[in-house]
Amino acid sequence: MQSEDVVPDAQTFVSVLSACSRLGALEFGKWTHYLIEDWSHFGTILGTALVDMYAKCGDINRAFTLFVKMGKRDVFCWNVMIRAVAIHGRTEDAMKVYSLMQKEGLKPNDFTFTAALFACSHGGLVEEGERIFYAMEREFGVVPKLEHFGCLIDLLSRNGQLEEALRIVKEMPYKPDIAIWGALLGGCRLRSHFKLAEEVIERATGLETNESGVYVLLSNTHASAGQWPEAQSTREKMDEKKIWKKTGCSHVYASNGTLEPESRSYLDYNGEEKI
Repeated sequence: MQSEDVVPDAQTFVSVLSACSRLGALEFGKWTHYLIEDWSHFGTILGTALVDMYAKCGDINRAFTLFVKMGKRDVFCWNVMIRAVAIHGRTEDAMKVYSLMQKEGLKPNDFTFTAALFACSHGGLVEEGERIFYAMEREFGVVPKLEHFGCLIDLLSRNGQLEEALRIVKEMPYKPDIAIWGALLGGCRLRSHFKLAEEVIERATGLETNESGVYVLLSNTHASAGQWPEAQSTREKMDEKKIWKKTGCSHVYASNGTLEPESRSYLDYNGEEKI
């Protein structure tokens, strides 16, 4: 496009920055930023794309600086910033951004609450997370969706309140998905709550899911309880259904710009392998 002297517009830059975000290509993202002579001229969408790119590529300080410099910020931009600082472990900052957004007169939407609850879950803010969840419909007229219940259940499970989490699962107006059962199973493993794990296992098995994560968690939970035949049976069921656990990998960009693969992986709360 550049070789044919076609002048890029805002949509061009947003598309390229989105690609950089997904690849984690910080240096290419910086180069793209350099090409934008006056990014504020293009409006909120491009500014948000820049914030998102820097945050997802690991430069959260630059992302926050750009966010502050933006003259006009819509709800989507605030949502991106809340989730960005939460992912980088700055839970208190995420709550401050969430609070400041409301002081600016903007009404949170369902994505705002997902980001805020995500921050509470990963920061262990149980009381704050419950307050935000129950304020959704009561104060803002936003009906909680399955993902909001999932965040709350994950928050409670991570912090040992498994019975309360299970109560919410039973009372919520949605059918639990694999992520919710995975959150409960993860909490059971952390707290060695094998009795509750058996109940969760029975319900989760009924989903007949093809997600490898739930089978890995089921097997590991049985193994933690010393139930080796059951653990082996779960693994054999994976083989029968031809369900394979994918190996995670990451990419490291060397100083010369070449791509160097580095294999590493770990299991998140629902047993799925993540980078």
